[in-house]
Amino acid sequence: MRLLGVDLGTKRIGIAVADALGFGAYPRATLMRARSRAEDIAAILGWAEREAVGAIVVGLPLSFQGTKNDWTLHCEKFSAALALATPLPIILQAIGSDPRILADENQSPIVVPQEARLCVPDSWRCRGDTPKALASCQTG
Repeated sequence: MRLLGVDLGTKRIGIAVADALGFGAYPRATLMRARSRAEDIAAILGWAEREAVGAIVVGLPLSFQGTKNDWTLHCEKFSAALALATPLPIILQAIGSDPRILADENQSPIVVPQEARLCVPDSWRCRGDTPKALASCQTG
């Protein structure tokens, strides 16, 4: 299955595609952030359709210590909004400045659960980093 990789930044969004065999991800585009989240999501979904991917992987940035920070929460909320806009699975993949975070065998990708699609994106909050914890979102 081909995957679309999304690297969210404050000014740009990196887009990459992983081949069906999973041997690597190849850069496709660097998008300038739009004026709204909806426009950013539309651009990402345009790439997902163009590349005929089976899932979207969003990088989940962690601190050097491997903990969440403000940008982590932003990426989680963005991913929840993205999940509301597409039937494609949205996968959060931990990334960090410490390469040991990526090499940890116990660090598995987090799939944004179906229940997250029912949450209001701007008030969605993650409580934990497991699929079960991600399912416990709140609105309001």
